Amino acid sequence: MENMATEKTRFLFLVIFISFATFSCSTIDLIYWGGEKVIKYEIGRNLKLSGEQKKEVDRELKELLEWHKLNRLPAYEALLEEINANFAAYPLDKALIERNINLVTDSLEKEQVIIANKVIPPATEFLLSLNKKQIDNFAAKIIDESEREEYYNTSKEEYDELRMKRVVRTAGFFGIKFNAQQKNAIRNESSTLLDNREYFQGFYVKQREALLLAMRNQDRAELPKILEKLMIYDVGNFPPEYASSYYLQQERAKALMAEIFTILNEKQVISLRKRINRFITRIRNYSDKIRARQIKNE
Repeated sequence: MENMATEKTRFLFLVIFISFATFSCSTIDLIYWGGEKVIKYEIGRNLKLSGEQKKEVDRELKELLEWHKLNRLPAYEALLEEINANFAAYPLDKALIERNINLVTDSLEKEQVIIANKVIPPATEFLLSLNKKQIDNFAAKIIDESEREEYYNTSKEEYDELRMKRVVRTAGFFGIKFNAQQKNAIRNESSTLLDNREYFQGFYVKQREALLLAMRNQDRAELPKILEKLMIYDVGNFPPEYASSYYLQQERAKALMAEIFTILNEKQVISLRKRINRFITRIRNYSDKIRARQIKNE
């Protein structure tokens, strides 16, 4: 939940299993809009595929992209339209801010499950098709050292500063530029979040090791279970000592998001609405192309 105001507010996509496996959160940024070239690059960055494997990836990606555009775009469009309608008046209404936050968090939880169910079967087959050399190459790149160094080898104060900067970067993606006073407010709110870095590092390192072991052992039964844990943020996957603090962290993360929207000035809200409208337009353009293609093929 602590990253809900950053990457998780951006579109999830079908190769998220690769991005999560390498634990480089930035790799899923805007991957939907980047299309097949970005996705192929992300896969190729970790694996040296044979000609036959590249063809298989091309075929699978095309099918998954078509499924995603056809089945998920309408839900995204409806969500963004409701969010934008709730931001129509300034100053922003507190109750509507809370409604938007709940809309996003609830939708993302459902979307994780929907996409995981679609992606895990072909992802499992893909990982099982890798040879020893490819698995070794994957293992060598499976940890993003720069991200580990930045987010795990810092003090709590430095970590809060990094959290604030990530929020600021994401806000820039949505057309918002914070002033110094706003950044300080975000920094203060970020400091109330629990520091779960040690647990998360341990959890994801453990899952990556399990993933590699299952790949090496060609374990068809275990691979899907590991991918599910990597793809779906489920408190049931975590030990009791962490689960007990999960809901507290969830509420604090929502408070951080509410603070971000509360401190926006009118100009920033207008920029946000314009950017959301651009997303809606792009989604509609995709949908129109899909419908036109379907009519042509009938």
